[in-house]
Amino acid sequence: MITIDPERDTAEVLAEYVPLFHERLVGTHRHRTRKCARWPPATACSTGASRIANYTYYLMDHTSFVYLLAPSGEIAAMFRYGTPPEDMATAIRQHMRGNARG
Repeated sequence: MITIDPERDTAEVLAEYVPLFHERLVGTHRHRTRKCARWPPATACSTGASRIANYTYYLMDHTSFVYLLAPSGEIAAMFRYGTPPEDMATAIRQHMRGNARG
């Protein structure tokens, strides 16, 4: 998981937040966010985030795609919000076995 708001998402905040999704998930912080924001190329996937200010706080609006990356760094699969976990697991297993369907 890569923070889209490194100003608010300190290492301490990520340490508490990220495990809520899964205990083996890794959160990255500001120094990696800038590097990852330039990857992958815009033509390869759709990403985006914007800050929405309010009177006393702000929200971050962002895309919610999950990308499965191949060891080469290429996108092996993309999952939209709401993709059933079983479908994600099946696709991941297929890619790990080399049996992915194009």
